[in-house]
Amino acid sequence: IATEDAPEQPIRIRILTAVEDDLFPVARTLPSKNNVQASGADDEPQSSEEKKSSPYYNSALRFESTVISYQKWLQSSLKKYASMRDACLLGQTWLRQHGFASSIEKGGFGSFEWMLLVGLLFEGGGANDDHWIIQAASSRMQPYTFAAERNTLR
Repeated sequence: IATEDAPEQPIRIRILTAVEDDLFPVARTLPSKNNVQASGADDEPQSSEEKKSSPYYNSALRFESTVISYQKWLQSSLKKYASMRDACLLGQTWLRQHGFASSIEKGGFGSFEWMLLVGLLFEGGGANDDHWIIQAASSRMQPYTFAAERNTLR
């Protein structure tokens, strides 16, 4: 589907799923567990090949279980730190220009992951939770300065 304004630019519809964090117990979605059952094998014993773990599927379930809590945390962080929004927009622009996105095919690090990282840098941490990595009143450039000093963007 393309629009009249941009006929060569297709419209993409993305459906983002999220489930409550207690829907899939953590113990059942560990990387060593198998949560994929062969179709039509209700009462039939599974072969050793079918009993193998399903870590990729399990990690997708864990991710879906964390989306809601991360979204709530991001919303509260964006309200708490005024310069965080600008830092997120600047980072998202850089990621898009360099071809990064959340999908595995595009590096697995996109806007959502960037916003989480910036939010964590604003929150701070340390042994006694008194070490602020980025000050709340800092400029929107501070996350980039922080990353460049540690050579993480190369």
